[in-house]
Order: sequence, then C-alpha cells, then structure tokens
Amino acid sequence: TVTQGKLEGLALSSVDFDGVADYVNCSDIAAMDGATKFTLSAWVKRESAGDAVTIAKGPDTTHRFGPNFWTDGEVYLNVCDGGTTDGNFTSNDTNWHHIIMVFDGAGSGNTGRLQGYLDGVAQTLSFNGTIPAATDSNSSTFQIGNSEGNSNTFSTGKIRDVRYYDYPLSADQAASLYSGSYNVTPLHGWKMDEGHATAALNNAVGAFEDFGTATDADGQGV
Repeated sequence: TVTQGKLEGLALSSVDFDGVADYVNCSDIAAMDGATKFTLSAWVKRESAGDAVTIAKGPDTTHRFGPNFWTDGEVYLNVCDGGTTDGNFTSNDTNWHHIIMVFDGAGSGNTGRLQGYLDGVAQTLSFNGTIPAATDSNSSTFQIGNSEGNSNTFSTGKIRDVRYYDYPLSADQAASLYSGSYNVTPLHGWKMDEGHATAALNNAVGAFEDFGTATDADGQGV
C-alpha cells in the first residue's frame, strides 16, 4: 500500500511494507553483478523493531549486497562474495532516515572500500570480515523490501526514492543527495511515489517506474 510520509518538510508518497510478504521486484540487473563501484541510497522509515532487509541483490546472506536493518538496531551494509562481510552503524529509532551506502572496490582496506551515511553524515563503521573488491555475480533479482534467497521481508515500514549510481559519491555529494540538491540522475532509480492504493495496481507489471538513465528495470509489487 502507499502512505504519506514527511521528508524534509514535504508530504511525499512511499510504499508501505506490512512485514509479512511485501516487496518490490526490479528484475535481475546484470550491471550490478561484479560491480567494483556503486552508491545505493534510499529513504527508510522503520515502524517497529525487527529483522528487515531494506534493499538487496543476491541469493543468500553470503552472496548479496545492500543495506539492511536488524533487531539490534544496527544498519548493516553488506557486500558479500562468498562470506558474511559488512560494515554497520546504529540507527535505533523509527524516524524517517536517509541511508547511503558507498562502495569502492579499488579502495584500501575496509574503510577505503565501504562508507555509510545517515542523513548526509558519514558514519564510523564497525566491520565484520574483509570487504571484497567487487560484488558477487549471480542471477538473483534486485529487490526492494526483501532478500531473494532469505525471504527476509521488510518489517513494518516504509521505503521511497531508491537510487543506484554506478560510481562512489564523495562526502559532499552524499550530503547534497540527502539535502535534495544533488541533481544527477542515477543509473537506476525508483521514486516509489506512484500512489497505488490496491494490490492489483501494486502488483502490475511495471508498477514502479525506473527513472534512471540505463535500460528500464521497472519494479513490480509482490
């Protein structure tokens, strides 16, 4: 379903996930496989504590990438190519937040390869494992609100304005993206503000438009 949320003082639509089986399938985006650089961002509002994968591509926990929430109040930024690897920071409330995950496989060490931003501010990450130089290659679909292999559906919350850039944003660019002044169109993006009010509209082919510059990967509700 779609609800109205307040982001930076503006009333904007967002997709409301019920924590049971809701997610948006954006197909298998091949350019994301084996990626050595990217930025992934989204506005997220968690309505209750719970295990909640926000955005993910990959068949299981050891072959996926994307940010996800867990019951301990941490945001985990996963980049896995066969092991459980991530950087994490705390966001233990139910307010609207802007999450940015920046990956640069050419960087030196964990902190050089992975950075996270909360509401435009760089976070100090705690790392689990060694961040790889590239994402895993697989045929899994890119999903908003779920992780394909785990059926970890988003737990009672809202998501909007998901963006994927094929390069790492700088700290200044990340702050501008949060404030709304970074006007570069992403490779893929889903505003998720279509205003669908019924299951039939949400679950139709192409229900959620990809406004990015690459070949359309429109989302379909499930």
